[in-house]
Amino acid sequence: MEEFGEQAENGTYEGAELYGVGYSLKTIALLDNGNIQGLAVPDGYEIGYKSVEEITKRIEHRSYKMQGYITEYQVLGKENFSMDEDLERFLYSYE
Repeated sequence: MEEFGEQAENGTYEGAELYGVGYSLKTIALLDNGNIQGLAVPDGYEIGYKSVEEITKRIEHRSYKMQGYITEYQVLGKENFSMDEDLERFLYSYE
């Protein structure tokens, strides 16, 4: 996504709309600059926490069947993107 966003920034994909899943500081900057139109961003902290929780249960009980979870996510679009306090907390909750 970063590479495509950088190429869009240079005019390589003029007229194309770029959408992605996940994020990095670079993709957030590219979204803010309008080079990426949208990102679907899962809650990385929750994914990591639930994964460790499930692995711990499996280690403690060999017969435990690991569970899947539905996690929170946010869809960020260039039209409504603003780095407010809630979004910043969501994106950087693992730090």
